[in-house]
Parts: sequence; structure tokens; C-alpha cells
Amino acid sequence: MAETVEERRGLYWFIYFGIAMALFFLNFLPQQMQPTRLAPPDILLALTLAWTIRRPEFVPLALVAVLFLMADLLYHRPPGVFAAATIIGLEFLRSRAQDMRRAAFAIEWIVVGVTIIGVFALTRIITGLALVAQPPLGLSLVQMALTIAVYPVVVVISH
Repeated sequence: MAETVEERRGLYWFIYFGIAMALFFLNFLPQQMQPTRLAPPDILLALTLAWTIRRPEFVPLALVAVLFLMADLLYHRPPGVFAAATIIGLEFLRSRAQDMRRAAFAIEWIVVGVTIIGVFALTRIITGLALVAQPPLGLSLVQMALTIAVYPVVVVISH
């Protein structure tokens, strides 16, 4: 019994959605009572960018938009700002996915890192222009750096 491409694609959409829901759940589990100075990496962003480069047909734009809008609401970020910046970064990588698959991993990591920097910078610029309260710059920089650093791990695990 052969699996059709549509069935396989739907399965991976469901897997992507399930991973996102698991990440949301894990982020809300109490881990310690004292606040920390480190922001955790955005694993959902790293996973989304990795899958976009590796298999862009398994990461539909509408599902990404819904999940990141849900993340904005759950994490008390301005609704739609991080989601829109992520969509822009995702489409930037999707247009270069063919070239990225043929390039060395170091080049892919650099391009994804620049995209992550762009997503975080665009989010800060838009929220700054809208005069919305922002987290401290240091916290955002730590989260951005950790997201870039965790990208190779996400690629290896999702491979």
C-alpha cells in the first residue's frame, strides 16, 4: 500500500503541530521558583527554519502563522509582531531553500543565524516604533544567541 504525497505531507503537518504544542506545554511547566537572567532559546523558531530549509512543503505558511500568533498570545508578546517577522524570515529562507540544501552546513547556519537576527531585530524595531513595552535588550540578545546556538542541535534531532 503506497502512501501518497498528500498523506505524507498531512502527517508531517500534524507532527509539526504536535511538536509545537509540546514545546508550548514544556515552556509553561514550572522549572524553578527563582527567576533567571537567561531567556530560553526559541526552539520553535529554530525548528521552523530548519524544516523550511530541509523540507519546505512540510511547513505550510498558514500553520506557521497560526502557531506563531498563538505563541505571541501565550508568551504575552504584542500579537502578530513576532509572527509577522517570522513569516518574513521564513519566506526569505524558503526562496533560498534549494541553494541552501546544496551548500555546506556552516553556510546554512550563518544564513539562518542572520535570519534569526533579522527576526529579532525587526520585532524590536516594530515594537519600538509602536511604543510598546519591550523586554530588556540583554534578555533579547541572549535569547537570540541561544536560538542561533541551538540550531545545529535542532537540525540533528529533526533529521
